Formats: sequence, structure tokens, C-alpha cells
Amino acid sequence: MLKEIIETLSKEEIRYYKLSMQRYNVVTPRLDSQLFDAFKSASKSELDETELSYKLYGTEDKNNYYKLKFRVTEDILDNLSQFYVSKNKLYRIHQYFTLFNIFFEKNRYNICLQLILRCEKIALAIEQFELLDHIYSEFIRLSIHHFDINPEDYIKKRTLNLTRLNDLIAIDQVIAIVHYKMVKTVNYTKSEKNIESLLAKTIEKYSHKKNLQNSKVFQVRIFKAVSQQLIQKKEYQSLLDYCITVRKRFVAKKWFDATTHETQVLLQIYFCNCLFLLKKHNEVTVQAAILLVLLGLHNKQLYNKYIPFYYNVVVGNYTALKQPTQALAKIDEMEAELKKLKIAYYIQFVTMNRALCQYELLKYQAALKSIFRFYISDEYNKVAESYRFKIALAELMIMLENKDFEGVKLRHEQVRKEFKKWLSNQKDVLDFEVFNYLLLFTKIDSKKYVTSVIDTTIALVTKIKKSNVQENFIINFENWWNKNKIIHKQLNK
Repeated sequence: MLKEIIETLSKEEIRYYKLSMQRYNVVTPRLDSQLFDAFKSASKSELDETELSYKLYGTEDKNNYYKLKFRVTEDILDNLSQFYVSKNKLYRIHQYFTLFNIFFEKNRYNICLQLILRCEKIALAIEQFELLDHIYSEFIRLSIHHFDINPEDYIKKRTLNLTRLNDLIAIDQVIAIVHYKMVKTVNYTKSEKNIESLLAKTIEKYSHKKNLQNSKVFQVRIFKAVSQQLIQKKEYQSLLDYCITVRKRFVAKKWFDATTHETQVLLQIYFCNCLFLLKKHNEVTVQAAILLVLLGLHNKQLYNKYIPFYYNVVVGNYTALKQPTQALAKIDEMEAELKKLKIAYYIQFVTMNRALCQYELLKYQAALKSIFRFYISDEYNKVAESYRFKIALAELMIMLENKDFEGVKLRHEQVRKEFKKWLSNQKDVLDFEVFNYLLLFTKIDSKKYVTSVIDTTIALVTKIKKSNVQENFIINFENWWNKNKIIHKQLNK
């Protein structure tokens, strides 16, 4: 845990921790400082705790070492709490709660009242309805000991707040269900009509409530619900228009601040993705630059979380503009940046997008090596089986372009065995048809057979277009067919 915590610390957080250690005038070198520096400088694989323990204490007994390690962990956590308390109103409420309980145990109820009043003031300002419920319950508890508090007043406040809180919970629960289903289910729109209906009803129920119109927190929730609905329906132009409307409203009401910064970032990501899907690629370049600026605001608190999305937009846009060299350069930049930030989940994006760019540059062997790199990563088995199968399809398509017919036969059989159970339930899915179709190319030996394959291809391309699932393939199937040299050479014989 200590190593993981230290890896997350920014330069500013480390400096604050180091300054706190210097408050004590100690002549001899501090063991906690040495331990911290050792954990910070060594990689996880290089860190030998047995050796470090002996270096610090000169004995093989690790008892004192483990105590020191625990103390350093606790010190860092305490320092982080102190560091952020003045930077965030929500953290300040939690600090006041802690002090409230300390003074409550000391029977200093006047101090308790002042602290809980401060909590209420901040919570109302930032619309923290969940905390307000707890705050009002503490007012009621305190009223037994402080006779200036009328419990009836706070019971009424709590009842009113619970109404708002229940509305908020209802929206949050639906958004959570929709998000989960969208992540876990590939063919979401076909299999989750009940969720779609639930989302629509929730938006209809809460978006027109007068008491919620001027609530920043509720409007953020409504934005999340509506955007999820439009994404699920693939209504990208509507989502783009909606994002413009929401942005204008939030700017007019001055609602964009530290508490809604994540909403502002998400809105910009949706904006970029909609422009991309609507093929407005020149506008994407401008909006992606704005996204990068937003990620730098508020001490870059959301930078680590959303910088992969920025690279996703930029790389995708270069790829769509048929600029694979620029896309590759951006992928290399992304890999270096995310390694520096110690963000581990980039491997799928980097390897697969690098493979696609190399494929566009006709570097087929390099593309296959990039895919293999993802196969052997820890992230591969965490990916949904349906997506792993799509990767296998892309690999087979690249191998065919590389004229590795024997390799295709061998890999086709390996994929069939690997996904045997999954494939048995996918007979009506186009992925399965494409998978079987790709094997046909290894059997081309006459013009008559080629003509038959072309007929099959045209039918399959038409089916994919009608089903509107082209975007679900890693390599665009129609484009792959159009540029495929194998068939055309056979036809010209």
C-alpha cells in the first residue's frame, strides 16, 4: 500500500510532506525520510524490503521496520488530509465533522453548535444533500444538550432535504445501471429496452420539476442522464446540440467551478466525440485543444483521469484524416506521458491504435507485433470476450493482407478453440459470419472461386451496412475489402 500511495503523490504533495517532517529538529538522519526516499526511487520489482530493513536497522528482525512502514503510511495520509482540507469545501465539512465529534465527547456543546452550523452553510452552498441529511441528524442529537436548538426546525429541514435527496438517488441509480449495461453489453440497444425506458421515464419525471431547475447538482445529474440516453441511442447530432445548450446555460449561471469541473470535462469529451462521429474533423482539432486546456485547470486534479480521453480523440482524428504517421507520433507521446504518470490501463489503447496505424502504413508485421504485445499483457484477460474476438478478427484480416495464408489457417483454428463456448451462442452475430468468411480467402485457387467469394463479400458488406455495426469492427470491413490486393490480383489473371 505504501508504494502505491507514494506513486500517486504529486511534487506539491511530496514537498508538503517533507516540510512536515522538518518541523522536528532531529540531528541524526531520519529513518522515515530514508524509507520514503527508498520507496519513491525504486520500482516495484527492484524494491527489496529485506535489504532495506537491514540497511535501516542493521538486523534481520523486521519488527521495527514494519512499525516504521506503518507510521510513514499514516503520516502521509494525515498530511494529505491537511493539505487538501483548505482546497476543497467538501473536505472542510468532513474536518468540521471530526472536530464536532471531538468536542461532543468533551461536552463542549457551544463549540459543537458553531461547527455544525458551518457544516450546514457549506453543504447548502455546494448542494451536498447526502451530507445535509447527516448534518440535520447531528442538529437533532445536539438539541438534547443545547436548548437553543429547536429540534422541530431541523426535523422539517431534514424532511425537505430527504425529498431532494430521494430524487437525486433515483437519478443516480438509473445512470449507474445504464452505465454498467453500456460497458458490459456490446449490443446494448437490442438487449436492454427496459433500461432505455427506465432512463427516459426518469428524465421526463425530473427534468421539468420547478424546484430542480435552479439546482446545480440536479442539473448536472440531468445532463448525465440525458447524455447517456443520447449516447445509447447513437443520436450524436442531438447530443452535440444538447452539449452546446448545457454549456451555454452553465456559463450563464456561472456554474462551472471546481465542484462541477468534471462535468465540464465530460461535456467537452462528448463534444469532441460527437464532432468526430459526425466527421467534422477540423472542428475536432480545435475542441481537443480546449479539452487539454480544461484538464490543466484546478491544479490538474482531473488530468491523470482524463488525459487518455484527450489522446483517444486526437489519435482517432488523425486516423480518420488518413494521417497514420501523425497518429503514431501522438501514440508514442501518449505512451511516454502515461508511463510517467504511472497510468497502467493505457496498454490496450496504445497497442491497438499503433497496430491500426502500422496497418494503414502497410507495415503488417509491425502491426501484428503490436497486437501480440496486447495479447501478452495483463490487461488482455480483463477485456470483454466479445472485444477480444474482434481483435482476433482484425489480426486475421491483417494476416491475409500480408499473404500469410498458412498462418491464417492455423490462427483461425486457434481462435475457434479459444472462443468455442462464446461462439456457440453467437451464430446470428455478424462477427461469426466474418470469422468464417475470412477462412475462404485461404482456399482461392481459381477465378470461378474468386467470383463466388466476391458475391459473398458484397452480400456481407450490404448486411453490415444495413445492420449499422461497421463501427463495431476494429478494422473497417468495407475499406479492408476495397483495398485488398489478394482478390484483385486473382481477378486480373
